[in-house]
Amino acid sequence: MTETEKRSSVPLSTWLFALAVVVGVFLRTLVAQSVGGRLDSDQAIVYLMARHGGGGWLYWGQPYGGTLLQHTAAGAFSVLGPSVLLLQVVELLWWLVAAVLLRTLGARLWGVFAGDLAGALLLLPGPVLLWLTVRDPGFYGPTVALGVAVLLLALTTERLTPRLALALGVLAGLAVWTSPMGAAFVVPAGLYALLRRGTARFTMLAGGLLGLVPLLVGTARNTGAPASTEQVPLSELPTHAHQAVFDLLPAAWVGEVHTGAVLIGLAWCLLVGGAAVVGVVRRSWPLVVLAAVAALSVVVVGVGRTVVAPVSLRYAALLAPVLLLLLAGLASRLGPARWTGWLLVLVLTGLTFTVSDRVTGGFRSHGGNHWAGEGGDLRRNGSDYARAGSTDLPALVAHLRSLGVTAVYADYWVAYPIDAESAEQIIAAPLVGSRWQPYVDRADMAARTTIVVFSGQGNEAAIRGNAALPSYRVSTVAGFTVFVFDGHVPSDQLPRGLY
Repeated sequence: MTETEKRSSVPLSTWLFALAVVVGVFLRTLVAQSVGGRLDSDQAIVYLMARHGGGGWLYWGQPYGGTLLQHTAAGAFSVLGPSVLLLQVVELLWWLVAAVLLRTLGARLWGVFAGDLAGALLLLPGPVLLWLTVRDPGFYGPTVALGVAVLLLALTTERLTPRLALALGVLAGLAVWTSPMGAAFVVPAGLYALLRRGTARFTMLAGGLLGLVPLLVGTARNTGAPASTEQVPLSELPTHAHQAVFDLLPAAWVGEVHTGAVLIGLAWCLLVGGAAVVGVVRRSWPLVVLAAVAALSVVVVGVGRTVVAPVSLRYAALLAPVLLLLLAGLASRLGPARWTGWLLVLVLTGLTFTVSDRVTGGFRSHGGNHWAGEGGDLRRNGSDYARAGSTDLPALVAHLRSLGVTAVYADYWVAYPIDAESAEQIIAAPLVGSRWQPYVDRADMAARTTIVVFSGQGNEAAIRGNAALPSYRVSTVAGFTVFVFDGHVPSDQLPRGLY
C-alpha cells in the first residue's frame, strides 16, 4: 500500500480528532499565558509539592488526594528546573493521555467514529473544563486518566490474563489512591472484571493491593495539618445528587442555571438511564458498567460535599468522561446524522474561545505574574479573575523583601502563592486552612509577627479594629495590606477569615 493509499484510508473523524488535539493545545496555551491562567493558592500547593519532590503521598493537609501529578511534575522539575509553565505542561499531558485512552475505549466499544468524537469532546469540553486542564488543583487529570484506563482494560480486553489482571489491579488501586472519585470508576469496572470468565482474580486483587500502597503509606505518614472532610447525611444524598446533575454539571458548560442547564441535566439522565436499560435488555454489560460509573460518580460527589453547586465546577471534570463517551456512542448510531456530534465540538470550541477571550481581556498576558492571589472557579462573567487581576504577587514579594521579612501569616488565597513566588525564601502560612505545618511553625517563630491581607477585606478591618493587638507599621502594595507588628502576636489572636 502506498503512502497516498494509507492516508486516504484514515477516516475523516480521525483527522478531525487530530485537529482537535492541535486546537486543544493551542487554546490551552493561550489560556496558560494569559491573566486567566494564573494559579490560585490550591494550585500553588501543587507547585510547592512538586518542588519538594512530590511532597509526600497525599495532598498537603488532606486525608485523601494522591500525588501522581505532583510526582510527575517533580520528575520534570528535576530535569528542566521548576517553573509554572512546566507544571502546566505536565497537567496538559495527563489530560492528553486521558483523551487518547477515552478515544481508544470508544473505538473498541462502538467503532472509530465514536472513539474519535469522545476524545475530541474531552479535548474541547468548553471553557470551564478546558481551563481546569492547565489549572489542576491536584489530582483531577490523573484521576480521569487512571479511571478511563481501568474501564479500557476491564471492558474491552477479551481475556484478562495474569499480566493484564495485574495491570488492571494496580491501575485500580492507583485510581482510588489518587482520588475518592476513582472508586466510582473502579468499583463497577472491577466487579465486572472479577465476574468475567478467564480473569486471574487473585492476581488482579493482589495488583489492587499493590496499587493501594501509596494510600496506605500516605495515611500512616500524613504529616500535613489535619483537615476536616465534608460529609453529608445520607438523607440529603438525593438532594445533592440532583444538584450535581442539574446544577454543577450543566454550569460547567452554560454557566448560570437556566433552561439550557435543565436540558443538560435531562440529557445526562436520558443517556445514563438509557444506557442502563439497553445494556440490561441486550445483555451489553459494558453499557451497564458505564451507566453505573456515571451514577456512582454523582453519589461520590454528593456524599463528599456539604454544598453541591456551581461554585465547585471542578468536580464536573470527574462527571464528564462517561457522559461524553455515551454521547459519542449515541451519535455514532445515528447514521448520516452522526456528524452532528462534531457540530457540538465546534460549538464548544467557539464557546471556549469567546468566553476565554472576554474573561482575559483578549488573552492579555500575565507578564510573568503567575499567581492569581485569589481563588474561585471560572465564571462566565470572569469576576474572580477580574478581581485577581488587581493584585500583583511579584510586587508584594519584592516589598516583603525590602522590609526584611522572611516569614508571614497571610490570607489563605495569598499565602501559598507567596511561598511559590519567593521560592520559599519568604515563608507564608495561612491564617485559616493550614495545609503544611512547617510553614505554620516558621511563621509562629518570627520575633515580629507580619500579616498580609487583601486590602479592604474583612481581615484588614478585624486587625485595625482590634485594640488589644500590639502596635504595628502598615503599608499597602499591589492590592495587599501588610501589617508588621512591633512584637510577637500569638496565632490565636489573629483574624480567621479567608479574606
